[in-house]
Amino acid sequence: ADGIEYSINLWADLVNQYANERINNKDIFLLGNSLGSLVALAAATGDFDTAAAAESPTFLQQRTRGIGMFNCGIGLNSRNIIRDPEFNA
Repeated sequence: ADGIEYSINLWADLVNQYANERINNKDIFLLGNSLGSLVALAAATGDFDTAAAAESPTFLQQRTRGIGMFNCGIGLNSRNIIRDPEFNA
């Protein structure tokens, strides 16, 4: 769609919104496969919403009790590798 930047942050925000609208006050266990594992992790930690994180926790930050990550897509996220001095030597 026009003007939409598809990203982990977008998908994590969508998961958070869906859970907030549909799950009510139940404990939540997020499961993700491959790229979905990054989405589940970002949604559970609130990493997708850095501007609002200082104000209050997201719905999933408050309700997530566990994360299952299968065939993790961590290699798709090089953000921490760039910050690691061992990889920049």
